[in-house]
Amino acid sequence: LSSSRAVPSPPPVEQLFAALAAALRTPPERTMASAEAHRDKRAKPGYILNPFDDALTKKCDAMMKLLMKRSQAVHFAKPVDWKKMGLHDYPKLIKQPMDLGTVSERLTKNYYIRLEDWANDMRLVWKNAFIFNAPDSMYFKAAKVLSDMFEKKLEDFEREADAATTQSLDAMERCNLLLNDMKQNPLSEWFREPVDHQAL
Repeated sequence: LSSSRAVPSPPPVEQLFAALAAALRTPPERTMASAEAHRDKRAKPGYILNPFDDALTKKCDAMMKLLMKRSQAVHFAKPVDWKKMGLHDYPKLIKQPMDLGTVSERLTKNYYIRLEDWANDMRLVWKNAFIFNAPDSMYFKAAKVLSDMFEKKLEDFEREADAATTQSLDAMERCNLLLNDMKQNPLSEWFREPVDHQAL
């Protein structure tokens, strides 16, 4: 990792808005009785969107192995040994360390309940690289390449999981679930609160 850093611009989050747009394009299974009922609609209690099963776990494991074979992944395969590397400001900037090896181990131990839980740990790896390294560094660029690959494949997984679900959700329920997922996405941190233009 690079110790000479510039403050990077936040990475693009087109995938967040693409997911929401896809939900809005999905025809609802039923219409709401009234506008008031529409406003009060919430996701069904206990409903799990895109839960992990054996088939999905195998797909994610295969994807992990594919990413780990990429030359860029060598920088993120293990936890950052910031003490050995003399990166003493690393723990000050990176509050949630994550690496591909840890994610892979969690996956094999059935740590994740939902597809999005696994995805957010993967995104945390890229986010940490974006925060700590300058945009022109090899580490930032490597994270960007892997992030783009990951998000494209994740879209396929989400589409397949959505097609396989047997429980119907209307547009408002889907939006509530997806908005919550967007808030949990590590890459959404820069967009969760209004911009304080006076403090900038």
